[in-house]
Amino acid sequence: MDPSSVPVESPVEASKEETQIDEQMNEKQENIPFPIFVQPVDGKPKITLQVSTQDNIQDVRQFLFETPETCFMTHYQLVLNGNVVNDYVDIASLNVGEGATLEMQTVPLDERHIRSHVKRIQELMTPPSLNLAPSVYAKLQKELEKSEKPQKKKKGSKGKQTEEPVPKVREPVQLTPLGKPLSLNDYYPKGFFSPPGTPVLKSINYTGWNPPPAPRKLVGDILYIEAVLASGQTISITASVRGYSINGSTSTAFHPQPTGKRYSTLVALLEEASIEFRRGFERMIKESFIEHPFEYTPVPFPSIPWLTKTLDHTFNVGRAESFLQAQFPLDSERGQLRDWNEEYQNCKELPNETFADKLIRDRALYRINIDFVEAATNGAIAIINGGVSPINPMDEPRGHMYVWNNIFFSYAVDGRDTYKDVGGDRAVYSSFNNDLQGIKILNKVDIKGLHTLITAIIDYKGHRLCAQGIIPGILQREQTSTVVYGSVDNGKSILSDDQFHDLMKEVSKQLHLKECVVVDEAGKESLICAPVETKGIKGTDGRKYVLDLVRMSPRDANFEGKEHTLTILRYELVRSWLEHLRSQKREERIAKARQSQDPEELKKLEEEEIVVDLALNPNAMCGYNIKSESTDIQADEKLLKDLANHLVNTVIPEMINSFIYFLSLPVDGSTLSSIMHSRGINLRYLGKVAQLSQKFPLISDIAVREMICRACKNVLRGHLRVVEPYNIAAFISHFFNEFFAINAKKPQMNGHANGKKGKNQNQNQNQNEKSQFPDVTCQTIWAQISEMIKERYQFKLDATVNPELVRSIPTLRSICQKVGIQLEVRDYDLANFPFEPSHIIDLHPVVKQLNPESREGKGLLEQGKILLSQDRIDLAYELLSESLSIFHQVYGVNHRDTANAYANLALVLHSAKETQLALEHQQKAVIINERVLGTDHHDTIHSYGNLGLFYSAMTETEPALIYLNHANYLGRLISGSDHPDTAATFVNIAVVLQESDRFAEAIDYLFAASACYERLLGPDNAQNAGINHAIASAYGSLGQFKEALEYEKKNYQFLEATLGPNSPQTVESGKFLSTWTTRAVLAQRTLNAMQKKGISRDVRESIQRMSKEQSQLRGERKTSEGSDPSKPMWEQPLSDVLSYLGEAKQGLKQRNQKSLMTPSRKK
Repeated sequence: MDPSSVPVESPVEASKEETQIDEQMNEKQENIPFPIFVQPVDGKPKITLQVSTQDNIQDVRQFLFETPETCFMTHYQLVLNGNVVNDYVDIASLNVGEGATLEMQTVPLDERHIRSHVKRIQELMTPPSLNLAPSVYAKLQKELEKSEKPQKKKKGSKGKQTEEPVPKVREPVQLTPLGKPLSLNDYYPKGFFSPPGTPVLKSINYTGWNPPPAPRKLVGDILYIEAVLASGQTISITASVRGYSINGSTSTAFHPQPTGKRYSTLVALLEEASIEFRRGFERMIKESFIEHPFEYTPVPFPSIPWLTKTLDHTFNVGRAESFLQAQFPLDSERGQLRDWNEEYQNCKELPNETFADKLIRDRALYRINIDFVEAATNGAIAIINGGVSPINPMDEPRGHMYVWNNIFFSYAVDGRDTYKDVGGDRAVYSSFNNDLQGIKILNKVDIKGLHTLITAIIDYKGHRLCAQGIIPGILQREQTSTVVYGSVDNGKSILSDDQFHDLMKEVSKQLHLKECVVVDEAGKESLICAPVETKGIKGTDGRKYVLDLVRMSPRDANFEGKEHTLTILRYELVRSWLEHLRSQKREERIAKARQSQDPEELKKLEEEEIVVDLALNPNAMCGYNIKSESTDIQADEKLLKDLANHLVNTVIPEMINSFIYFLSLPVDGSTLSSIMHSRGINLRYLGKVAQLSQKFPLISDIAVREMICRACKNVLRGHLRVVEPYNIAAFISHFFNEFFAINAKKPQMNGHANGKKGKNQNQNQNQNEKSQFPDVTCQTIWAQISEMIKERYQFKLDATVNPELVRSIPTLRSICQKVGIQLEVRDYDLANFPFEPSHIIDLHPVVKQLNPESREGKGLLEQGKILLSQDRIDLAYELLSESLSIFHQVYGVNHRDTANAYANLALVLHSAKETQLALEHQQKAVIINERVLGTDHHDTIHSYGNLGLFYSAMTETEPALIYLNHANYLGRLISGSDHPDTAATFVNIAVVLQESDRFAEAIDYLFAASACYERLLGPDNAQNAGINHAIASAYGSLGQFKEALEYEKKNYQFLEATLGPNSPQTVESGKFLSTWTTRAVLAQRTLNAMQKKGISRDVRESIQRMSKEQSQLRGERKTSEGSDPSKPMWEQPLSDVLSYLGEAKQGLKQRNQKSLMTPSRKK
């Protein structure tokens, strides 16, 4: 958040806020972490962990699950003072304090224990997938640590040798070249996809001798396991109640009797059976856990990169078994299908009074949502792939519905013509989004006794499915018999219920909705305070459910006609308009008080909270028969029109102005969408944004690209719905080739990176695709896109769309992310039909879900950000630390809010000069953002940039350059070289290059930044004035005083014209200007003297290049008679200059002087 955008609080509001903060902090004092110990089995050293009273034993088990010493332990019990501890109790109930010890003790085995243990060993032996939540940071850090390790030199005499560390000679960090197109081959570091080393265990699976025969069951045998070591040795294992033991069975002979001792774990057995396994397992665990702990914690919703590589597919029986088991999703603990609705409603009904209650409730809701989204995604994939039968097979296929794993699925199609008059399938497609947003709004309102359904939307292979929990009893009877509120037939008949009405009345007060009487076709009057389409249902469990929340915010009056009935405004706009009305009312009252010259009234107005009664009719302008006696219909419609006009005439222009003045600025279509939504602007106004920002091409290009990508997404999804499964890769590659062929010449007229052979292959491939998909051509695709943009965004694409805008990496990236396409990481010449079916790696589902949040944590985080912007560091640190603690307890490590808290804490610590702690927190933010949001997400890029700056603050220039260069590459990849963030990164890299004495490269980056700002802001701008000063300093460090004088003069002229000749900045620049003038004159005199003496030009230039070594040489050499070491080179006698030249030629090392000026690291 930019400090200038933070609202200034009144003293009374600030004091109230601080009082609330103090009360919250007093309530949370009990949540201070303290250390306890865990004693592993087999006498291993104790493990220390930090816990709080809010943690439970399951959290302790999770910690042990992620600890190297105990990561393979799955069946054990924890004992405290000789008593077994229940796995589901809180730490607070144990009455333990600092230094308490929990002991791990093995338990008798059963089939569940054995299966979980084998699965855990398989997980440890399988390297993590690089196609899900890849961590580039881990690879960069490994390369950095590798370069920092000193080489060892053997030294000794008489047969005795010792190793001494020798400082490693480092190569300068190679930076991404400027002025050249970026290569996608550099998206991942070199060696990122290198295959892992030799596994210590080839496989561990269940043998064909399972299940044990009856006689063996009676002696305790449970399962038989087979482990194949890296050497090829096969070990047959009996898993019995008493432990694991080696038996004598082979593939042809059954000998289950143990041949040796029993072990409590498979790892202990294999370590005893093979010394190679023992060494290899220790090495593997050490290498796996040598990375940051956040690198191997599970990610609930992992990011899926749009660029990857095809990984080798290995034979793995365990993987096959896990996949097949996932097709029958039973609860492994209870052996039955989970009742998602009952679990979700139980979580919603948890106590919500105290701070501890809120944490427990938030965590429960978050956990159930994780499990539901995973199950819903698997179910949607199975349904779309044809693996699930519908529950209504006799209906038309368009109206098929499904139940899988106690989840109800329905396609986004108008199977019963319910939305026939308002858009049909397209309206249903959009209504799913609106319904999800409505559920989120009601969940935030959180009215006790009113229940919503757990919901997720899955887009896959062109289809959209809505997954929801099942209301008890709704599948056993007709839906109309359970609906008691609202309408199921678009207002033809409307029902009302007093109990439901009371609940919805509480909702309407908080959402500023109006109560009114609606008359149905039969003339029945119903008093409702919600949209007519909203349905209130009584389940057989006695709960009151509300469904179809597609219009929980008012109608958009800017779009008239029945087809736009579902075109609604965002709830954020209603809130911002309410604040606008309050501000207007306050200003009016203040103006009256000033006219009356009443100081007491003015003081009262400053302290008084302005109340505005705002009630919007959700059924106005929707074609329903609203009884005029119950409301002023014309006034309701006027209110909606005023709100719509406020959006177009005030909110959107204010956003554009914030972009122009760099108060907030999008980097791609995703960030533009987020900014628009936060201000209450629907994405259908992208065309309006593009029109209003035509004088600011950066924003207009982002808006136009986003419209094109969204239209392209819908066109591509429409085709994918009808493409045969075996043709998906071929069709996507053909579609991309045709899409990017806009305004392109014939393929044979273009060159190709692979030469003539590659060009002919591409031509043949393109001709084959055209014969296979004759109706999908460049013309038809762009005709559909243009029509869709005109209809949805009221924006007309130019007859000749800018090919450079379309044929760009940001466009390709955006389409892939929106559709779920994974491409092979390689360079694509987008103008030359580059795509082939083999380049399409995968097609992933794109999921939208409820994403429950912790209100307590979010509130503290936002308050901490505001305090940080106000430089109230101590209180900001306290609030941000508390928010981080809450996020860890509710979400765990891998969540966007957790990363946000770490990043802001890093800024606080950096401001407090705690640079090392700031660095550690920023590293955690980088890891989390990369794994949760993606490698090239704008938050990840920003995190890398700050990490580089923190390293720079610690004068560690090599890691600083590595991370800043990575941020620079990704930033240019997604937003191009003409973005202010790119220019700021150029400046930051230049600063570090100056600190590394790489002045020539620093000047190149400063020139690149200057060119970027000039394209954005024109030739005369404040940013370039500072850059000119930095360029002058860098030239001065190189001894090129003429150039230094030239750029300092530009800086001085700008400051003098804008700030005046007497401003401190102008005076300071004048001093530098005087310095560079003096030095340039003296240097020129020295060169002129050399020329008179007959010294050649090459020698003069050599002297110029080496003059920057003077400081070192003055301290190392004896000066000749009459010379003064305190004077610069150009002030020394000519004899000394010649002497210096001779000494320099003898091999003295060159060393640059430090820059006179360091640009600001923070924009």
